[in-house]
Amino acid sequence: MFPTREKDTSLNDELDRLRLSATRSMLERRDVIIVSSVSCIYGIGAPEEYGKMLMFLKVGERFPRSKMLERLVELQYDRNDMDFHRGKFRVRGDVVDIYLAESESAIRVELFGDEIERIIKFEPLTGKKRSSHQHYVIYPASHYATSPDHIPDTVKMIREELQNRLSELHQQGKLVEAHRLKQRTQFDLEMTVPGRKPWSSMDSAFPRRWTTVLCSFLNSRKSPRICSTFLRPPRNMKWNRRGTDTLN
Repeated sequence: MFPTREKDTSLNDELDRLRLSATRSMLERRDVIIVSSVSCIYGIGAPEEYGKMLMFLKVGERFPRSKMLERLVELQYDRNDMDFHRGKFRVRGDVVDIYLAESESAIRVELFGDEIERIIKFEPLTGKKRSSHQHYVIYPASHYATSPDHIPDTVKMIREELQNRLSELHQQGKLVEAHRLKQRTQFDLEMTVPGRKPWSSMDSAFPRRWTTVLCSFLNSRKSPRICSTFLRPPRNMKWNRRGTDTLN
């Protein structure tokens, strides 16, 4: 009998890292042979489309920090300045640290204005420098990363399939299931569509009088902009110079 290891969260995370590492090796090298179980094999779609998601860094190249951060988010990296671990990035002034999703190393990109001044690979735990690079390629942190250009077509297909499925459920008299499916699907679509604010449906979730009270509280704290962003105030509410709300 061979000892077996129970499948837990840490093991899943390690398998995900190995999958991403194998994908990178396949795209960069020609001397790669992968041996794995069936559960480790996942399709990544067309290699051409996956290749469009790569982020290329080169010393001396202009790459504004804001654009770099936006690109990292598109690649499914999450910003976390406190808990730095795999698939995360942190920002300290003109220095952007990226914990590679497919490796146990991190990349530090030092900027001088909008120009990349230096690229360093370092040990995340100790901060020890491993090597310097003139150019480096950042791969997506997930196989599910996709180009924003494909989202509208995908959303359209999901909506069409949703309508077909809802028609079937209504014909079968499964009204509860149809309502639940529509609710969950629309919520997922709202979280997916670019530019859609996650809190855009909050105003419909609160009764009108609750919205009024919350807006009054935020306005008393001199935060009318926050109120107008997160909560939609009643149409008859106006902001006056004294920092209080008035209802007509």
